[in-house]
Amino acid sequence: MDSIRQILFRDWDPLGVNDLAPNDEYDMYIGEVYRLLSADASESEISEELRQLEITKLGKVTSPELRLAVAEKLKQLDVSLDN
Repeated sequence: MDSIRQILFRDWDPLGVNDLAPNDEYDMYIGEVYRLLSADASESEISEELRQLEITKLGKVTSPELRLAVAEKLKQLDVSLDN
């Protein structure tokens, strides 16, 4: 979960607050990202979820390229429970 937190805060950061806010700014979205990762969602699906969060929850939209890069980083995480 901490790895997801760090990627959302450092790499995604649609609000541009990672140099001002505590690193838990996007914690409310960790569960959904974790659910997608544990279901082996594609990078495209993760990117689309990030876009939906930007539109519906944050009111700030990043670029498709940024979202895809963040999704690629997230996909590299091992979220299995048996590690």
